Amino acid sequence: MPTKLLTLIVLFLVLPACGSESPTSSDPSGESEVFKAIGTMTTTRFFHTSTLLKDGRVLITGGFETDRPAHSSPEFSHNTAEIFDPDKGNSTATGNLSRGRTQDTAILLRDGRVLIKGTDLYPPEIYDPQSGRFAVLANVPGLTRYAPSTILSTGSILTTGDSGNVGILDPDTWEFTSTGRLITPRTNHTATLLRDGRVLIAGGINAAGMVKGSEIYDPVTNSFAEVGDLNDERWGHDAMLLQDGRVLIIGGRRGKIEVEDVRNVTTAEMFDPVTGVFAPSGDTGLSSIDSAYLLPTGKVFLLSGRDVAIYDPSTGTANRTGHSIGQNRLFYTITPLKDGRIMVSGGLKDLLSTDEVLVYSP
Repeated sequence: MPTKLLTLIVLFLVLPACGSESPTSSDPSGESEVFKAIGTMTTTRFFHTSTLLKDGRVLITGGFETDRPAHSSPEFSHNTAEIFDPDKGNSTATGNLSRGRTQDTAILLRDGRVLIKGTDLYPPEIYDPQSGRFAVLANVPGLTRYAPSTILSTGSILTTGDSGNVGILDPDTWEFTSTGRLITPRTNHTATLLRDGRVLIAGGINAAGMVKGSEIYDPVTNSFAEVGDLNDERWGHDAMLLQDGRVLIIGGRRGKIEVEDVRNVTTAEMFDPVTGVFAPSGDTGLSSIDSAYLLPTGKVFLLSGRDVAIYDPSTGTANRTGHSIGQNRLFYTITPLKDGRIMVSGGLKDLLSTDEVLVYSP
């Protein structure tokens, strides 16, 4: 999640002691029994990507190799990639990226390929699991780190940039077709595919401040329409389509990083695509929500710092499980697996880069 990476960098620089308090798990080592080590990557990595492939394995790309995160620079980044098999617990090297790169966003396309996008320093690349190779996508607009990319029902990619420009990318030809502009330009927002093929664009921030309004893109009419306002302004939040067709909006931040006035939003709300209304859905009571993933049960896995909580959309409550990812762990990736487990790979463990892979069984 790109916005979260930016926020984590800021918090790491201004709050170096963050995460130093005692773990909530009763395990004196700081590792919960529910988080089990299942293997290692081929190398240590942090600020990398991890993507669940269609065959159940996980593609891991890039990241830093230095143990000094405050001094990280491009020359310390990996250009390597690997495939981790969560059933066998082993990892094997695959093709290399065009260059060392970090803090990317990886998106699984409908045909099984993986799109890797980052900043202007790193051109987008596409990974083909059949050949095990990466290919650079030259001169493709819209694929920046902070512009959400949503896979439409057709397989095309909707990109919504922070300047308000919106376009559709054809993943076969990589032709870009402009579809106009957002009604309200924004960045650090979410773009969620609804069951009927429309896309909900919610929250975010722009030069004028927080964006409370939301809008929906209709690919049939190629147009945007305003819908209800969020109950709580937020950016950098999570949005996910639930099993009943509603959209959960949870977590995020409010305020501007430039003025050091960033505060976490602990509330959740639900968007009903039938009525176009956002309704409050409880307060998690968590100091932050760093990761949120929908589980096969319909409940939502939350990671707050290093502590696990489960949010129940039917009651609007979040309950801590008492399990911890471990002390002083930063800049790892989380990947939901096909069997409902949650995989954690790499990161900084006690400020040292690790190759460790864990899984959590809800």
